[in-house]
Amino acid sequence: MSTYFISQLHDGQQWHSRCLLDVDASGLIERLHSQVDDSAIPGDAVPLQTLIPGLPNLHSHAFQRAMAGRAEQRASDGGSFWSWREQMYRIAHTITPEQMEIIATQLYLELRQSGYTRVCEFHYLHHDRDGQPYEPVTTMAEALIRASTNAGIELTLLPVLYSYSGFGQRPLTEEQRRFGMSTAEYLAYLETLEPLTASAGCQIGIALHSLRAVSTAQINEVLAHTPADWPVHIHISEQMQEVRDCQQSTGLRPVELLLEEVEVCERWCLVHATHLSNTELEALAQRSVTVALCPTTEANLGDGLFPMLDFINHGGRYGIGSDSQICRSASEELRWLEYGQRLIHQRRCLISSSERPSTGENLWLSASLDKQAVTAGHSGRLDVGQPATFVELQSRHASMIQTADQHLFDGLVFSADPAAIHSVTIAGQRQTRQQIERQLNAHRSLLEKAFQQGYIAGQ
Repeated sequence: MSTYFISQLHDGQQWHSRCLLDVDASGLIERLHSQVDDSAIPGDAVPLQTLIPGLPNLHSHAFQRAMAGRAEQRASDGGSFWSWREQMYRIAHTITPEQMEIIATQLYLELRQSGYTRVCEFHYLHHDRDGQPYEPVTTMAEALIRASTNAGIELTLLPVLYSYSGFGQRPLTEEQRRFGMSTAEYLAYLETLEPLTASAGCQIGIALHSLRAVSTAQINEVLAHTPADWPVHIHISEQMQEVRDCQQSTGLRPVELLLEEVEVCERWCLVHATHLSNTELEALAQRSVTVALCPTTEANLGDGLFPMLDFINHGGRYGIGSDSQICRSASEELRWLEYGQRLIHQRRCLISSSERPSTGENLWLSASLDKQAVTAGHSGRLDVGQPATFVELQSRHASMIQTADQHLFDGLVFSADPAAIHSVTIAGQRQTRQQIERQLNAHRSLLEKAFQQGYIAGQ
């Protein structure tokens, strides 16, 4: 058992001070008392400063860390989501399982360092470069599992069903051959992968690339043959071209089509959902669906801005993801989630409420709490029986020194230096920022070798 004495702690509901926290050998919180007298503090208790819940990263493509900062040159079409996608395909074509583990390890360490404690990996780079399955077929997925173990971050692995290149069930292109599976192949893949994730202590779920890449009939078949409590994630309505193509092919917008033909509930996570009507927003909120927003990627790709305030007004749930890895900072994703709305509405402190007037607190906790159904693992609450998973703030850090207690979340999200996060503990395993930095430095020689091999440049 490990014992911590904590100056102050937010349990997901409220602040507590002078806390004594015991963590058992399995990484669960065994005892949590507040307002503890000095005489009750054991001599071997580890002193910690300010603890807050960790964040789940609801949407990650680990291999795209390889192209972050390398897709900012003007393309022949002037630059669009679709020209970016072509460059992504070129890089995806070259990556080996060994390189996947290297780049994902780096990414997951960076994510942990910024306050993410779980990553939902939307994994569709399944096959070898010629489009043939690896032997074993789970080779790429196993590389991601090893990377999460290397980094000490919790993983929800979301293998992706990807069968078509566009609405109307158009066949996959040459560039997409590493991604493709039929429904039968996908179900067999999940059956093979499930015991591997279980033995590694990871969670598993379902990912459907998009309504461009799978049919609703496929979705229903997958749902009929998989556990009813697995998370289900899907890209949807990211670009207006996608919405128009869906309307042209089916007569319905993507979310309309999904809701009409598939039973959608609280275990569903809709990624981006940038372009929605008010009717769609209300329908998703009524079904307790979570929307995964990735503000830095959505800005980088020119997707647009999600109608956040309307969704919140309907009672909608949301979280954040790093997606293309152009940014790996949890605070920056949350900051730009708020800033995007400020730019639209020309007002301030919009994603807040009378219950949580602190915008930073409301953003952080809304992105952390109530994510169990879409992650199969993240509770976001610090309480007895829950995993000891939390972020320690160095509230006396120079960038936070002017921040009063009631503004600590605001300081973290809107103004703090990244080093204000002093340590991150996941299921009882604590690592300081300096320890993670040393791991990244030790990992550098492997990264340099990967660069020299040329895959990061897409050569």
